[in-house]
Amino acid sequence: DLFVPVVFFLGACFVLLVGILSLQTAIDVRRLATLEQENITDPLMRIYNRRYLDRRLVDEERRALRYELPLSALMIDIDHFKAINDAHGHQIGDAILHNLGKLIVHTVRNTDIVARYGGEEILIVAPNTPVGTAARLADRLRLAVENAVLATDIVEGKKKTVRVTVSIGVAYLGQDVHDVRALLQVADKAMYRAKQEGRNRVAINN
Repeated sequence: DLFVPVVFFLGACFVLLVGILSLQTAIDVRRLATLEQENITDPLMRIYNRRYLDRRLVDEERRALRYELPLSALMIDIDHFKAINDAHGHQIGDAILHNLGKLIVHTVRNTDIVARYGGEEILIVAPNTPVGTAARLADRLRLAVENAVLATDIVEGKKKTVRVTVSIGVAYLGQDVHDVRALLQVADKAMYRAKQEGRNRVAINN
């Protein structure tokens, strides 16, 4: 008489055990995914960090060279960022960096790789993108930053918006640029040329 109830009880215990194990597995997978995301993400700007960028650059270089695809890079730097920090404090500076990261991610394409290169410098890697398209993307991004309010501050009891501009250097794989190391160097030089020519502008490597 007890055989059937015992079988059902053991079956229920088995189902419960499987459910508990499945839940624990799902929690562990989610925790690992979170840790992996944190490992490749800059904690302030919420874009990719330099570690992830270096790995992706190698992958994109191989793909571009193997299949003869265009590859462009945009080096971005905030104009007069030190002066902004001095005038408004590092909390405002951090807010600008955080909001700038969000703005860039929403402006570029899903296939573009946005990463913090160092300090307030940001690098966008644009796979399968010729230099003309990259230049148009850079100017669209420059205008978006110029027109955006990235932070607010209280100055003498009044709320004041804080705006910034960026200088962007554009480089592409080809001609004398044969690898990603040279690509980054040329993009960096183009960015500094944009600053020397008056800031808030885009310069393309020649």
